[in-house]
Amino acid sequence: MDESEYLSAKLSLPRDKVSATLALFAEGATVPFVARYRREVTGDMSDETLRKLLDAQAAYRSLEERRQTVLDSLAKQNITDAGLIAQVKAADTLSALEDIYRPYRPKRETRGSKAVKAGLDKLLNFIFSDRTGSLKEVAGGYVSEKYPTAEDCIQGALDIWAENISDRAVNRRAVRGVLAKDGSVVATLTKEPPEHTFDGYDSSRFPLSTIKPHQVLALSRGERLKCLKLSFDFPKDTLFTAIARSEKPAGFAYPSLLEQTVEDACERLIFPSVENEVWNELEEAAKSSSMEVFARGVQEILLAPPLKPQVVMGFDPGYHHGCKIAVIDRTGKVLDTAVVYPTIESQARIQEAARIVTNLVRKYGVTAIALGNGTASRESYDFLIDLFKDAQPPVQVCIVSESGASVYSVTPEAQREFPQYDVNLRSAVSIARRLLDPLAELVKIPPESLGVGQYQHDLDQKKLSAKLSDVVEDCVSSVGVDLNTASPALLEHVSGLNKRSAQSLVDYRNEHGRFDSRSELLAVKGFGPKAFTNAAGFLRISGQEPLDDTFIHPESYEVARRAITLLKIDGRETAAKLASSLTGEQLASYAKQLGTDQYTLKQILDELAVPHRDPRGEFQAPHFDTSIRSIADLKEGMVLEGTVRNVVAYGAYVDLGIHKDGLLHVSEMSDRSRRVDPSKLVHIGQILKVKVIGVDLQRNRISLSIKGLGGQGK
Repeated sequence: MDESEYLSAKLSLPRDKVSATLALFAEGATVPFVARYRREVTGDMSDETLRKLLDAQAAYRSLEERRQTVLDSLAKQNITDAGLIAQVKAADTLSALEDIYRPYRPKRETRGSKAVKAGLDKLLNFIFSDRTGSLKEVAGGYVSEKYPTAEDCIQGALDIWAENISDRAVNRRAVRGVLAKDGSVVATLTKEPPEHTFDGYDSSRFPLSTIKPHQVLALSRGERLKCLKLSFDFPKDTLFTAIARSEKPAGFAYPSLLEQTVEDACERLIFPSVENEVWNELEEAAKSSSMEVFARGVQEILLAPPLKPQVVMGFDPGYHHGCKIAVIDRTGKVLDTAVVYPTIESQARIQEAARIVTNLVRKYGVTAIALGNGTASRESYDFLIDLFKDAQPPVQVCIVSESGASVYSVTPEAQREFPQYDVNLRSAVSIARRLLDPLAELVKIPPESLGVGQYQHDLDQKKLSAKLSDVVEDCVSSVGVDLNTASPALLEHVSGLNKRSAQSLVDYRNEHGRFDSRSELLAVKGFGPKAFTNAAGFLRISGQEPLDDTFIHPESYEVARRAITLLKIDGRETAAKLASSLTGEQLASYAKQLGTDQYTLKQILDELAVPHRDPRGEFQAPHFDTSIRSIADLKEGMVLEGTVRNVVAYGAYVDLGIHKDGLLHVSEMSDRSRRVDPSKLVHIGQILKVKVIGVDLQRNRISLSIKGLGGQGK
């Protein structure tokens, strides 16, 4: 089975589309470019499907590399059994391949190999074939320095047999199947964990067939911290019987030895090994699931709706060190900064803060305040709401997650951008900008620092970083970038660009002034045809060529112009009507006349209808109850409004505006929610009405529910 055939079967995709798509990637095309501009080649695969295809290709090549290693090893051992070679070539997973290879894999010295060296394999042959005579007397003939008694010799022969039983792929498959289907992992608390981390796991049993990914990761972490001891429980007696039946030689005269050897092979060799294999597979699947949860969360944060362009005040709350303020204009440029103290018990300081903040709002025409959700956030919120409750024009106060703001403030980029400000004022700027345009600001922060996901420190950091880098690239490409205003940090995540080429674009812009057309990109040093092809459609320019300010790729400009003439498009309304009314057959017919494909034509019509389409939606802010300032003010039964800050496998965390998020467990999302993915029910940034169903002051925990409330926000 070749690569494209394997991947086609694995992912249920047409083989011809798989081959053609992989050819594009081999030529250097990027996922965002292929997903948007080569739909006729891929059959309209999404960027998610394309990345799964690339991941599956990497896994296939890893399998093939291991397969070749196994075949080379067998050749070196002069093993030419045609049936064995065929099994190796047919194995479609790494575990299946390793099971087949196990008996032939070079091993370190074992009890069985020592016995073979001592010639006890001949004694084993006697045990298999003996019909009469004394085994003990025959075994006495094999006594040696290392096997000084007949009993030692018999045990040595049985050690060889036990290893043979263990090496047989059929036996390992049987154990793996029973363990995965009917087995459970049992956790026992061995020492008090920090901060009740493993509450609910002591003396708990988790069926391996239904165990949740977050439970696997929690148990693995508990074992690694030596807080939990894990053991496996499954029907061993059934396996003993089945394996003994299959291993019993014809006319075998020593049933007790068979029973003894099978039990030894299972307990000492097969069970521990297969338990590790099954648990490692569950752990890898759980890590993969956690990575997907993390990636989805990062995507939802990056694609949060931006505020309509306006003057914004960033307000980084604090107590004794004050609240840091930064005012930015509609483009994110800093206009002014200040430090005020409205959260300490000093009437003079509160009045001074009110005067400074009011003057800044009036001076610059501030219409929105981005308030960080960290320490002193609730007191600052009450101060600002009271200060501007009657303001005309209105001043909107929005609580913004400040996760990663402090990380950004100490980066070299922040130092280059704001050398005149200390780290606290840089944080205030970041908070303001992430309200104005979350994507443009948050790409400056490592995705790992955005405060989403679960068990991120248990994941392969290299794989996680690569995964999140793909997410950022897809997000940036889905929104598009203004080439004449974008920062290097934003540009480097555009399809086909990297840190170096992004900086080259900015350097060119600084030297020559704004870009007037996409074609001018080719004048930038180091920006060749391949980079142009991958990136041009995602870089927007407002200039003489209207098509430069759309997602229409320059390679399709002539097609777009001919389409305008052929379809008599005289404005957005006409384009929108055609985009929504043309059937697939009509699109295909017009596309043929235009010398293009129906996917490209449909995209052209969509862009002509809405040239500045933004997939991020409209900005909304929650309304917090001003009487709730801390967890101590919460009471069971209260119905509040909050914002989803994180979605994990077991539920979601909701910001109630009190510096402590409440847990909305999956079981409190709907009557059937235990059987569904929480991310299918809520998403990061969603505004929810929630009911408080539990307040644990000692553990600082809030339990929430949305059952029966209905009418949830988006």
